Amino acid sequence: MRILLVLSILAAGSAASAQDRAVATLRREHVDAAKLAGLPASATLDEVIAALADPWTRRLAPAAARAFVADVSEQTTVGVGLPELLAIDLDPSGRYPMVVTPLPGSPAARAGVLPMDRLVAIDGVAVDGLGWSEIMRRLRGEAGSRVSLRFGRGEQTRSLTLQRRTLAPRPSVRARRSGGVLQLVIERFGAATAVEVRRALAAAPDAPVVIDLRRNPGGDLAASLDVAGALGGAGTLAQLVGPAGPAPLRSTGTRVASGRLAVIVDEGTASAAELLATGLAALRHATILGAPTRGKCLVHNMVATGDGGMVLYTTGRVARLDGSSLCRGGVLLDVTVAPGPGDPALVAATRLVAVGVPAPGDGRAAPRSVERR
Repeated sequence: MRILLVLSILAAGSAASAQDRAVATLRREHVDAAKLAGLPASATLDEVIAALADPWTRRLAPAAARAFVADVSEQTTVGVGLPELLAIDLDPSGRYPMVVTPLPGSPAARAGVLPMDRLVAIDGVAVDGLGWSEIMRRLRGEAGSRVSLRFGRGEQTRSLTLQRRTLAPRPSVRARRSGGVLQLVIERFGAATAVEVRRALAAAPDAPVVIDLRRNPGGDLAASLDVAGALGGAGTLAQLVGPAGPAPLRSTGTRVASGRLAVIVDEGTASAAELLATGLAALRHATILGAPTRGKCLVHNMVATGDGGMVLYTTGRVARLDGSSLCRGGVLLDVTVAPGPGDPALVAATRLVAVGVPAPGDGRAAPRSVERR
């Protein structure tokens, strides 16, 4: 996800003029702006949003807009650990809420909420028929208050009562050395992520590196591109397909790492994290290990509506260099490693970058079919 909002613009300008600018922005920048070609020039903002028929393009009232900005901009928040878009989002069909990955250490994570869990009900009220803003309003609340949630996983459902608490931002990167291998755990992509990665790499620039992107829901697109530059150097990672067609997504900054690379992913790897893994496979022939990823390829931006609210809208879809969409299949795996005791994926990745071969018993994944869009 890309967030390019300057927070001070949320209240800038009159509501009427800001909404006119929002309409112009959607007509110009929305990935499906072609749908608006036959819409009258006098169409209102709500009419434009309806015509786009994009579940991820939605209008947020002032309170919802403030809460959303806090969720995605690494501010201290209150909740159960399911911030909007990063930790919980619509499923790929756009029909119901699905967990991307809960915030590490949050009440939801401690209660065993997992990626791909479907949110079924909040405080006994089924989410079917609730608008997205209403779902998020019911998830949020005061510190110390409780909320009952029911999740679906496969054919089973599970009910949990969680206590909302204050959630402070965590460092996005953890680094450790193991047998000469640098292991980098990147939990999300934020303003400080690239700095933290470059600092860790500078301390061991020649070491082989394992990049652990498991349970990384994504975050800031620019940060992902900068991390790619530090690990892989200059080059094109993927394509961003927008209203004017595909454009290259290039890494930024200078390369620091020179050793072999392996990347670990799982079902909680999404968005900007999937872009990084895909890009490192293209730039540095990094080996990708783990489990199939989320397949979350949308890039978003925000525009103010002048009344303290905003519109979240889709500006593009990330595609691989061959033009196939990351929404279809996610990251392409080289080595499939099932989870198990002793973290077999980390063991396999560490062995691979240290000696150049997978750990015994690891199977090469058959190439996953790619459906072109």
